[in-house]
Amino acid sequence: MKPEAVFELGLNHMGDVGRAIRMVDTLRAQGATHITIQAAVDVATTTRDVAAIKAVQPNCLSLKDVIAVIEYGESVGVFMGVAVLNSEYVESFVAAGASFFKVLSSDLTYTQLHIAVARTGLPCYLSTGLGTLEDITRALGLIRAAEPRADVRLIHTVLKIPTPIMMLNLNNIPFLIGKYNIPVAYGQHSDAHEALPLAIAAGAETVFVYVAEEMSPLLPDGPHAVLCRDVGTLLEKLAQVKVMMGTTERTLSTEEQVRRISIRRSIVAATALKKGEPITTEAIGFKRPGTGLASWDVAQVVGTPAKKDYLPDEDVG
Repeated sequence: MKPEAVFELGLNHMGDVGRAIRMVDTLRAQGATHITIQAAVDVATTTRDVAAIKAVQPNCLSLKDVIAVIEYGESVGVFMGVAVLNSEYVESFVAAGASFFKVLSSDLTYTQLHIAVARTGLPCYLSTGLGTLEDITRALGLIRAAEPRADVRLIHTVLKIPTPIMMLNLNNIPFLIGKYNIPVAYGQHSDAHEALPLAIAAGAETVFVYVAEEMSPLLPDGPHAVLCRDVGTLLEKLAQVKVMMGTTERTLSTEEQVRRISIRRSIVAATALKKGEPITTEAIGFKRPGTGLASWDVAQVVGTPAKKDYLPDEDVG
């Protein structure tokens, strides 16, 4: 599973299942292959903050509606992921056709949820916002202790919304990959959308991008969202970056191999040379194309007798 991008509905459907399905359709038409739905079904089961419950709950879908969106996306060929908050719903989401899970940054320490997801065998992305290196290490250790074969991955993200560019710390992506030897994605909470191709260039497996039907200050996940209708353009940019990054192996194309000869210099006779005549530094020169001995092999030639008669500018070797 290496999607170009994962598009997150978040709560930008504003509790309207019809809007959520419409967003899935628009994203699919734009070429999206991976979409997440946030399963914040009953906020009171996750927080004691009364104000938060009052603010968030109206934008949430019911369990039945979350399942309906998963089933719909799966039925039209989309890989549906779930940003899951409650371990008791995990099996229902798997049954509905979920292909992967995301654990929100706020639940980086919620091991019970991590293990429930890990036991499905599906990919699980742990979002690391506000997490220290010690937090991440402990979370991964506890998951692997319970499920050694868990397909766990990380999302590098910053929980300052919208994230200023000086806080993006995209260099964390290759650092986390090197430290934990697992795929690391990038979670976008910034309105600087140029960070998305840069994250791919930094080695992110994929990018998690919040989307919206329209830009509005009323949207719960609005400040950093990309419009659903603009997703095709974003996917083209991300694909171009992956092509440009190429491979870590140092290889030359056939065209480069040919040009390599044409632009390099060979050791050539500066004047006519007779067979057996000692070759001196004055008797040779260095000219393109590089069809003979390379310039750095001059020690193999100077001081040796000419192997044959050489005309001026002929390769000497």
